[in-house]
Amino acid sequence: SALAGASFVLMTDVASDSLALALSAAASNGVGHCVKTASLKWEEDDMSSDETPLARLLQEHGPFDVVIGSDVLFNGPLTQQLTRLIASVLRASGTEGARAILADPEERAFRPLLGEAGELAGLECTEMRVPGLEGTVIVNLMLANP
Repeated sequence: SALAGASFVLMTDVASDSLALALSAAASNGVGHCVKTASLKWEEDDMSSDETPLARLLQEHGPFDVVIGSDVLFNGPLTQQLTRLIASVLRASGTEGARAILADPEERAFRPLLGEAGELAGLECTEMRVPGLEGTVIVNLMLANP
C-alpha cells in the first residue's frame, strides 16, 4: 500500500505548490483520505512554548514516530536546521523506536554535517547503501538517549 502501514501521513514543505502536488499524488494513489499537508520551515524547530510553529503543528497533527525525507540535504545551514527539527519531532513522539529515514544522493557534500549536527542534537546517525538504489544513501536517525 502507498501508506506503508501508516494510518495517517502529514506531508510538509515550505512551498504551497509542492503541497498541492503532494495531495494530488496521494489522491491519485488512492490514499488522499489519509494524507494532510502543512507548511513548515525547517528553521522553526523551536519547542520552547506551545505557540511556536512546530509546537502547534505537533499539537494539531502529532505525535509522529517516523519522519521520512528525500533529497533534503542540499544546503549546509538547512541541514543543521533540519537535524534540530528532526530531534524535536522525535523527542515529542514519546515513542522508543521513533526515527527519521532520509534518502539522499551519495555525492551530496552536506551529508557529513548531518552526523555532526545530529550528535549535537542528541541523535544517532547511521548510513547504509541499498542494492538497486545505486547512488543513494539511506540515513537513519534515532534519539541517542530516548
